[in-house]
Amino acid sequence: MRSTRLVIDMNAIARNARALRSAVAPSVKMMAVVKANAYGHGDTGVARTALVCGYDWLAVALTQEAERLRSGGITAPILILGAPDPETLDAAVSLGVTQTVFTPEHVRLMDRAAERLDIIACVHLKIDTGMGRIGSSARELPQLIAQVQGAPRVKVTGAFTHLSSADGDTGEDDAYTLSQIEAFTRAAALVREAFPGAMIHASNSAGMLRYPNAAFDCVRAGIALYGAPPVASGVPLEQAMTWVTRVSHVKEIPPGGCVSYGRTFQANEPTVVATIPVGYADGYHRALSNRGEVLIRGMRAKIIGRVCMDQFMVDVTGIPGAAAGDEAVLMGRQGAGIITAAELGAWAGTISYEMFCAPSARVPREVLPYVD
Repeated sequence: MRSTRLVIDMNAIARNARALRSAVAPSVKMMAVVKANAYGHGDTGVARTALVCGYDWLAVALTQEAERLRSGGITAPILILGAPDPETLDAAVSLGVTQTVFTPEHVRLMDRAAERLDIIACVHLKIDTGMGRIGSSARELPQLIAQVQGAPRVKVTGAFTHLSSADGDTGEDDAYTLSQIEAFTRAAALVREAFPGAMIHASNSAGMLRYPNAAFDCVRAGIALYGAPPVASGVPLEQAMTWVTRVSHVKEIPPGGCVSYGRTFQANEPTVVATIPVGYADGYHRALSNRGEVLIRGMRAKIIGRVCMDQFMVDVTGIPGAAAGDEAVLMGRQGAGIITAAELGAWAGTISYEMFCAPSARVPREVLPYVD
């Protein structure tokens, strides 16, 4: 295995899953969001771990993601969060997964696919309460309900919305989120009247942690499951992903010496430079140039110069004995030090979600399996 690798700790995932489960009322179901290969953590492994820890549902974005879980032997309920794709709809229905719908045309497509396959297709209705992405508006909801009631092969088993600003900490964000919850509560009443027993859910990770009264029947644990909570809370969570490599070269440059393309770093004094064999082709953002840091010997070393396709350089002048072969942690913990996905994202001008998803296919994954 290449010395550059991601280490995924399924035991940390399990501890996070249980901590989140404990933070929610026992009557509320738990849905683990494992789309995008479980935010880069490995969807099948995370799904199995979450289910062992008492989770009831899994959520993905695409039919292909659901297919991979089913191929991995996972039989638990799966919700496809995205709109139906006509190209993969038959596959989704045949897998026995639950598809999101929010237009009468979606219902017609589902009904025809279910008729072709001679089965009943289960769906959740998506209601747009202010995200402005996908979903039926409150005005359109009665027509959507009527369309389902006239589709003999389509069964509504749930309805949900998405809170756009639950991770915000301003009064305006709070007011907006509360207005979304209020609008969804009204819509959910219509759904429950038309489809008794439908599972109602609204909260993402931020909603789960900040608005416990909006748990409804189920909550969706996404980014928090991986140890990067979007809001401060008392729930103990730990980052499950570590991105690690080894220093490939160490040298000293004199005052005036330059580092990397464009000479964006010039030394003011003798500087010890360590080369890290990772670059933007590995998913380590070029935006981290002259901004990011890594951990070497438990100490922070700042990136100097531009991140290249396969390498970047850091200043190790203040790290005694730094040498080729030393472990360098790009994201995660080393000794008492830690670089979180949120911190890495802030340096790159983005968010923890993107940092988890960033490492490319050429970075090997090492999974530390869950031990019960």
